[in-house]
Amino acid sequence: MKYLIIIPARGGSKRLKNKNILPINNIPLIGHTINFVKNLNLFDKNDIWVNTDCDKIEIISKEFIKNIYRRPQILGGDKVSTVAVVKEQVENFMKKGLTYDAVITLQPTNPFRTKKLIIDSIFHFEKNSSFSLASFSLLKKKIGKIKLNKFSPI
Repeated sequence: MKYLIIIPARGGSKRLKNKNILPINNIPLIGHTINFVKNLNLFDKNDIWVNTDCDKIEIISKEFIKNIYRRPQILGGDKVSTVAVVKEQVENFMKKGLTYDAVITLQPTNPFRTKKLIIDSIFHFEKNSSFSLASFSLLKKKIGKIKLNKFSPI
């Protein structure tokens, strides 16, 4: 199967400003996901795209990969679903004659995934002729807020 890899990264985070480009171990958050998918060696680099509405994210992403898809500003709001963002890009690509069998969406805010997760997911997706597939992580830590450098559980 031919997969389109979309890494959606908007610029308007309200809780943590510029989160997608903040560094973790001296690499911007989005860079971790781009490097991960490139280093899998499972996909053609031409099929890996960062989808953004933000100039800063575009500039930083280009340090890691050339394929940037600029989504319309209307799809940059905090209430816009990832599904709407992916659908718009896929429809635009189809109009240009770029077709894929399926889409893999990798959120930059979850950079700690494994190659095994991707391989197992693709295997399951293809074996079962699935329409869609999602993975989730079990939360093992408390949820809360930090105010004045103090954590308060919710």
